[in-house]
Amino acid sequence: MEDELKRKLAAISIAAATAGLALTGCSSDSASAFKCAPEGSASKAVKVSGKRGETQTVKIDGDLKISEQQVTVVDKGDGEQIKSAEGSNYNINAFLYKADGSELLSNPGLAIDFGSASLPEWIKNVAGCVTDSGRAVSVLPVGDIFADPKSAGFTDLQATDPIIAVIDFQGASKAAPGELADDKLLPQAKGEAKELPEGFPTVEVAESGEPTITFPEGLAQPTELTKAQLVVGDGEEVKDGDRVYVHYKGVIWRTGEEFDSSWSRGTAANFTTDGVIEGFRYALVGEKVGSRVVVAVPADAGYGAEQLQAQGHQGDDVMLFVLDILGTVHPE
Repeated sequence: MEDELKRKLAAISIAAATAGLALTGCSSDSASAFKCAPEGSASKAVKVSGKRGETQTVKIDGDLKISEQQVTVVDKGDGEQIKSAEGSNYNINAFLYKADGSELLSNPGLAIDFGSASLPEWIKNVAGCVTDSGRAVSVLPVGDIFADPKSAGFTDLQATDPIIAVIDFQGASKAAPGELADDKLLPQAKGEAKELPEGFPTVEVAESGEPTITFPEGLAQPTELTKAQLVVGDGEEVKDGDRVYVHYKGVIWRTGEEFDSSWSRGTAANFTTDGVIEGFRYALVGEKVGSRVVVAVPADAGYGAEQLQAQGHQGDDVMLFVLDILGTVHPE
């Protein structure tokens, strides 16, 4: 969820292409402007139309062969210069497309800290071209976004292939919530244990807190967002807009295949609830620190059919997550 894209929950969610965008890392002390990547024949060949925040229509009139990132300004905007100082938070809509114009990932409504040291270079190179109300198109090598496309789930892409990014800036946003030190986090869920209701898979939890998820034969996958508690915590309640710290595991309901897990990476994830897929937001907001939540997320509340298919799953697959809520920070 962190260093390959904001992971696939962020959503992506550009879940997969805006690595660290919603994370607050070490920050720059200056408010200097970002540098703008040069325009080129590839970026000028991409024509974009559509309302901000919605899926765009992308047409390509020319060769997209490139070796370095190019940016074409669609609308510079009449807003303020995008700053890189600590606490410089902006709202963006971000869309990624393959070289044939087909949508790869979309993530409208991201709240991004442009003062974060983890902000990817390719985003900086777009930010330097527009104001905080502008729109730009960038063509760049896939490897500039996904160091290893196949490990990110995009088996049909090579690192040298061109990829199209359409970025809308929607103005400054309120400051992102602060962070918690590791010693302020629970190691795993803690509270009153509960049984899952009928219709959920079996979840067994190791002493470490890592879950193992088993689907009984014939268990029908839900068609709507559904959640239940395995542990009811008694800590701080998670509010919308909080930075939440979680350990989680995600599997595909149909196959039981694990596709994402903070447990497998060995470290808890943290993100703001207004920068993740609908299903994650639904699972967390209103729950208390210490809780263990199980949530079933249909495609339309998760990555969407196209992204699921791009990762080798079926377009109507349901994702099942088990999440331990370890800590939360409210916005200032």
